[in-house]
Amino acid sequence: MRALTEFTRLRTACARGARDALPALVAACALAAATPAGAADQSLGVTARVTATCSFTEASAYLLFPEIDPSGSDTYVTTTTVRVQCTRGTRLSLRVGGATQPPILRQMASLGFISHTPVELPYRLDWSTGPETTGGFSASAQEYVVTVTGTLTPAHYQDAADGHFTDRVTLELTP
Repeated sequence: MRALTEFTRLRTACARGARDALPALVAACALAAATPAGAADQSLGVTARVTATCSFTEASAYLLFPEIDPSGSDTYVTTTTVRVQCTRGTRLSLRVGGATQPPILRQMASLGFISHTPVELPYRLDWSTGPETTGGFSASAQEYVVTVTGTLTPAHYQDAADGHFTDRVTLELTP
């Protein structure tokens, strides 16, 4: 910084005339002479490791079916979405209920109201992860939007017992 200041002073003095340039030239030469001969440079290595990771950023806690009439013949379909962000360049790997590929057949369980014995209601679970994203965790980074779909067909519910049925499905992200 000091050498730059002296250089600027020298240039200004030269612009005014040679008579004013002499003191500035002497000062600049003295500063250059003060720099030790054979000064060495040293480089410093700097490193960082960014880990590949994915995390849920928004998730619905429930996949809710409407009230089911077992005498009907409707197929009931319900969906929810889960949002995931991953380290830039990291591909999403998702396991749903222990499976890596949809669809899977799951069982909702209930404690039967009449017999007080456990009863089950089967349903199909599908999911899709949407298009591949570039990733990242900044506010402007694209997220994976995972759509989870549950389906109940008449074959699943027509012989079901009366009751409230539930299941808990684990969603696992890797890496």
